[in-house]
Amino acid sequence: MIFDPWPSHSIQSTQDVESERRLEVYDAIIKRFGTKRTAVTGMPETYRARHALRDTGLALGIAPHTIDEIAKSFPHLRARDIRSALAELPELAPLRQRADQFGPLFELAEGLDALPPRATPCTPAA
Repeated sequence: MIFDPWPSHSIQSTQDVESERRLEVYDAIIKRFGTKRTAVTGMPETYRARHALRDTGLALGIAPHTIDEIAKSFPHLRARDIRSALAELPELAPLRQRADQFGPLFELAEGLDALPPRATPCTPAA
């Protein structure tokens, strides 16, 4: 059973369960199947480099096409590794040469690493 406010559209049987009812649902499942046949697992979603760069760039007012170019330049890695990747990866050399143009973008984006993306206060201006 998936407890997610945005269930996957590829899983047709998924039903969203309100956060307040989760413990009630856990108790009912454990009561029915027992503690030896049930388990709770989780995989918290945290910022990856591309998403962190996009949100940070938006907050800094960097042009959307520029943010897109920067984010797409990065491989799929954790946000905390942005500056080390920028310094070490040969494919990021062209971006490394222009890094000063983007102010605190890379440092601030790394700071989002442990945060869940949906909990951040940044929203685009209307």
